[in-house]
Amino acid sequence: MNVNPLLDFSGLPRYGSVRPEHVAPAIDQLLAENRAVIARLADESTAASWDEFAEPLENANERLSRAWGTAAHLHAVDDNPAIRAAYNASLPKVTQYRTELAQNLGLYEKFKALRASGDFEGLSQAQRKSVENDLRDYRLGGAELAPEKKRRFAEIQEELAALEAKFSENLLDATNAFSASITDLGELAGIPEDVLQAAKEAARKDGREAWKFTLHAPSYEPVMQYAENRGLRETLYRAHVSSRGSCACGKKRRNCSATAASRNFRWCRRWPSRRRRRSTSSTILPQVHCLALARITQNSRNSHAGNSGSRNSRPGTSRSRRKNCAQYATRSPTRK
Repeated sequence: MNVNPLLDFSGLPRYGSVRPEHVAPAIDQLLAENRAVIARLADESTAASWDEFAEPLENANERLSRAWGTAAHLHAVDDNPAIRAAYNASLPKVTQYRTELAQNLGLYEKFKALRASGDFEGLSQAQRKSVENDLRDYRLGGAELAPEKKRRFAEIQEELAALEAKFSENLLDATNAFSASITDLGELAGIPEDVLQAAKEAARKDGREAWKFTLHAPSYEPVMQYAENRGLRETLYRAHVSSRGSCACGKKRRNCSATAASRNFRWCRRWPSRRRRRSTSSTILPQVHCLALARITQNSRNSHAGNSGSRNSRPGTSRSRRKNCAQYATRSPTRK
């Protein structure tokens, strides 16, 4: 009997075995199982203890997070029409579940009871921290909101999830659309030999005798760091930064609508010094933090470029960052 690889939790994720047709059945099954677990745990007969309540809920959500995380990772790094369609088909279901979970007043009350119980101090430091984080997440997730505001919050969460996925897909499409072919080796002074060899092979696959450079990190970063050709660095840099709002190849802008829609929901409590804008989320959800577009942009870029680490983008600093990046793009190259 063939087991859906997304439902195999015996070892590391089986990325090589996952196919687009595996996503919907696995996610649907896990969502149904988790809702059954939640109904049982929220019942008054279930004690508000770590062993009987918190740990079973944690384990159920971990299974879903692992399966969905595997699908999301493949969508980010091995994107194709089939996996994109499978991911987007299940995205609203997962978003709805997470919103329902965060707004479940029964679970929230159970966690508050566990926190107030005498057993809480007997838990390990990691377990106490887990309970504290859950209480925070329920507050920020809208568990204390009025019913009509919960509905509006659910709508916002679903729309934001769809916008984030679309923004990420547009960004990847724009990154893949750009390439710069150089036919004169003299224009590539300073670029390491292994990078030149990879660029030569990439151009050869396209049937050209040239050196092909793209916006993907293994190609883009060595050029920006080592190339002595200022014009080449500028070409790649401008394509890199413009791909967030438009195709890198200069075609019609594709992320402007996603950007504008996301901004309608932005309201960052994380940086109090930033002047807050009145928006849908700030008037309806005064204690709920929403996704910041700057983080969507950076996370998408890191996922698709394969960066080893992410750098947090703080709203309010983009102007100075753009200035610094422009100086970086046109400066003289340095070698380590």
